Formats: sequence, structure tokens, C-alpha cells
Amino acid sequence: MAQTPRPLDSAALKPIGMALLMGATAFTAVAVAMPWIAPPDGSAPSDVELVELLSLVNLVLFLSLLPGAFYLPARLAVSSPNPMASRRIVRWALLEGAALFGGVVLLLAGLQGVLPGQSVYYLNVVPYLAFAFLLIGDLVNPTGPGAGSK
Repeated sequence: MAQTPRPLDSAALKPIGMALLMGATAFTAVAVAMPWIAPPDGSAPSDVELVELLSLVNLVLFLSLLPGAFYLPARLAVSSPNPMASRRIVRWALLEGAALFGGVVLLLAGLQGVLPGQSVYYLNVVPYLAFAFLLIGDLVNPTGPGAGSK
């Protein structure tokens, strides 16, 4: 006899989701604001090549984790007492990793003086935006994609 999934307890998931989101939000906000908070004094040379390489790594990381965030949780949450909640938490954790890495790239770009002159590197915020969009969407719509069956 197949186990009927329990309904998603969004009240229990909200603190977890909001904690993940607040960590990524705080880090990304500091990274984005860094060029204006502490402008480079010119003593440290800007390392555009490093920021470019890390931006490429961030893109590859995000594009590889995004499909995994939808398919991997269904495989991992099979034996969980609440598979719907487990799927969401695993998805959020995967996307939070890419979001935080993008924040690190922005932080380094700001510290190296690459920003705001090379504004293309602000695209490193895209993983954070995707993470925030999916997490908030999951919390607002408890029967959305994260609540589905495998």
C-alpha cells in the first residue's frame, strides 16, 4: 500500500525558508553595496580576469544546480516522513549554494575595484534572484511544483 503524502505544513517550513532566504539576502546585499560602502583606494590592482573566471564558474554552477533542484529532491525525499517538505528544503539548499557563490563573486568584484565599472558582473545576482523567487513561490503556494509527487 502506497503511503499518502501528508499535506505540506507551510507553517513549519516558513521559518526554515525565511532563514535560508535571509542569509542569502544579507550576503548578496552587502556584496552588491560593497563598491559604494568601501570604494577601492587604488592600492590593490583590480583583477578582472579572476572575476571573469569566477563569474563563469557561477554560471556553470547555477545552470547545473537548477535542474537538479527540481529532480534530485524527489529522489532524496522518498523515505522522508514528510516528502513534500523535504523536497522543498533540499531544493532551497541547492539553490542557496549557487546564490551565495554569486554573492561571493560580487563581493570579490567589489573589493577588487571591478565594480561598478564592469556592470556585466552584476549578472552574478541572477542565482540569488532565482533562489528568492522559487523559495517565496513555494511558501506562498504550498501546492506548487515543490509539493508535487516524484
